Amino acid sequence: MPKRFFTSSNKPEGVSSDDYVRASYYVEAIKSIVQIAYESIYVIDYNAQNFLYVSPNPLFLCGMSPEEVMKLGYGFYMTHVPENELKMLLRINAVGFQFFNRQPKEERHLFSISYDFHILNNGESVLINHKLTPLAMDRNGHMWLGVCYVSISNNDSAGNIQVRKAGQSSY
Repeated sequence: MPKRFFTSSNKPEGVSSDDYVRASYYVEAIKSIVQIAYESIYVIDYNAQNFLYVSPNPLFLCGMSPEEVMKLGYGFYMTHVPENELKMLLRINAVGFQFFNRQPKEERHLFSISYDFHILNNGESVLINHKLTPLAMDRNGHMWLGVCYVSISNNDSAGNIQVRKAGQSSY
């Protein structure tokens, strides 16, 4: 099931070892931000279909180490998200990439998506807000790296899906 998060409509191509050297600089910058941020941050690698980085913030870790979560990748969601909301996440992912791919390539980096869902954190169900935006794209405009920002939700229920474009007040 974790492979279902990686849709054929977003298949990065031509990602090289030099690109991963560049990505290591992104990760180092994110590690600096994490030192002063309360929220959890992680990086999805759509090329390798795993997590490139997971911050040590306990909110997202659900009692695990960052290394354990990275090893699980999207398998993490299989055990830490209620089944009905897992189906919602898969639908958001599919529809989100359909929307993303309809945007002009030169504007795709301006978009972010936000939604709420529950995670089971040490036996407690916690409603989180999850934001995703492109960090790096391939030459065809496919998202290669996505940076995710996880915080406690201000809402009362799962869903609350919003797509925003930087510089615009509407969503």
